[in-house]
Amino acid sequence: MATCPICKSAALEIETGLFDGKAFRCPKHDEVGVAGAVLSMPAHMNAGPDQWEAALKRASDRTVRGAWPRILTYDF
Repeated sequence: MATCPICKSAALEIETGLFDGKAFRCPKHDEVGVAGAVLSMPAHMNAGPDQWEAALKRASDRTVRGAWPRILTYDF
């Protein structure tokens, strides 16, 4: 079982295809991808819940219908 990087709750890691990062299915956030660069930066991984929620909002704003949002480094 994985942990959602946004809310730190239990999540399921899902297949990402060619996306360079990890994707999670969280009970609160549904499906979301996080770029490998974000996962490797302590400053991002130690960000607070408000920063993660804001990053998810920015990622969601540019996501096309039917796709899951992908949080990238410039979302922080």
